[in-house]
Amino acid sequence: IRGTSPVFIEASEYDQIVAAVAFAQREGLRAVIVGGRDAPLCADLLTRHDIPVVVTGTFRFPKRDDSPYDDAFTLPARLEAAGITWALAGGDDTAHERNLPYAAALAVAHGLSEEAAVRALTRSAAEIFGIGAHYGSLEKGKSATLIITDGSPLEVTTSVHAAFMYGRRIDLTNKQTELEEKYREKYEQIGAYKR
Repeated sequence: IRGTSPVFIEASEYDQIVAAVAFAQREGLRAVIVGGRDAPLCADLLTRHDIPVVVTGTFRFPKRDDSPYDDAFTLPARLEAAGITWALAGGDDTAHERNLPYAAALAVAHGLSEEAAVRALTRSAAEIFGIGAHYGSLEKGKSATLIITDGSPLEVTTSVHAAFMYGRRIDLTNKQTELEEKYREKYEQIGAYKR
C-alpha cells in the first residue's frame, strides 16, 4: 500500500484531517480523506500534498449551532473553489445510493456547476480510487458505462431509457417497471389515462 493504492481515512473535523495528513506523510501513504466536512479549512494542506476528499453526502445538518444552514449543501462548491480534488459519495446505507444524483443536484442548487457535480460522480471518483485509466469517462479504450436519459441525470424528473455496461445493453425491467406498466394498462382500459 505504500504510495500505490489509496488509503481511505475517515476524517471530518479540522484536527482529524490535519492528523490524517501528517500520518499519511510520515508513513508514505497515498491518503484519501473520507468525510471532510472541515476540508475547506485545510485547503492549503490538502492541495500541497495532493490529498483528495470523498464527501459523504450533502443531506446533512450543519455541524455547529452557529454554522450556516446550507453548510453541507455548499461543501462541494467550497472544495471546488479551493482547488481540492474531490468526489461525492452518498454516505448512507447502500439502499439509499439511488439518491446520489440528488445529493449532487443539491450541491448544484447551492453554487456548484453541473459539470463539476457530474465529474464528482464519474471521472473524479475513478481517479481518486486509482482506476481512472479504465473508468470514469467516455474515451477510447476505457470500459464504458453509459445511460441514456430524457434530461439531466441530476434531476428527479429525469427518466433513464437505456443503460449500457461494458458495451452491452442491460435490461432495466424490474418489479416496479412491471407494476407501472400493469397499472398504466388498467387505467387506459377505463379511459383515465392516455399514452
